[in-house]
Amino acid sequence: MMDWKVKPATHAFERAKDVAAFANHLGGTLLIGAQEDKSTGQLKAYVGLTQEQANDVRDGYSKAIGQRCRPLPTFDFEEYEDPNGNTKRVVAINVWPSLNLIGVKVQANKDVEGWGETVFAYPVRSGTDAIFLQPTELAMYMTPEVRRNAVLLSRIEKGAMVKVIMLGALHNFSVTFDSVDEEANLVRLKSTSGDSVVHLPLDRASTVYQNEKGEWQLAMYAFRE
Repeated sequence: MMDWKVKPATHAFERAKDVAAFANHLGGTLLIGAQEDKSTGQLKAYVGLTQEQANDVRDGYSKAIGQRCRPLPTFDFEEYEDPNGNTKRVVAINVWPSLNLIGVKVQANKDVEGWGETVFAYPVRSGTDAIFLQPTELAMYMTPEVRRNAVLLSRIEKGAMVKVIMLGALHNFSVTFDSVDEEANLVRLKSTSGDSVVHLPLDRASTVYQNEKGEWQLAMYAFRE
């Protein structure tokens, strides 16, 4: 998943929020120095940064993440030449998915609210935007087993063959992988012929792994709809 920005966010909270939103979903890349087409959510053009601006991007995001995110997400920087052939740069911030939910510090205003402690907001990537999880949504995102399976499933290439093993049932079946949707609590699969779609609840997945032949296996607890 990609997010294109002409310039970096100006506030430390916004920088940390953008990184945490990717970490709390399935990972992604922030590309600074690139313009997004708002109508499609795709790359429109490279605008580039000076080398000084590129250095400021790396320094600014590093500080914001270190000061605001708890626990710290895993990320790194890559820097590229502007494809337009000039001397400008484009900075990529690569974010890996986190098995632990990443919170972003918010400084509450005691003078207004009467509460001066530090609180945390929990952003997650949704489409082309970042949304904040509501208290009722935190439980699923904080479940390590569900997050681990969602991360592993996201690494399966679309169209790859997956063997589904129904634990406690007497049948297994093979399908092709389509996508995983944490928000909808769904694993989307397709029949091998591609003419029907299979939806399985993400929180019923027991484990995801590749066997010695490199074939993907998805073990599911048996359930009744």
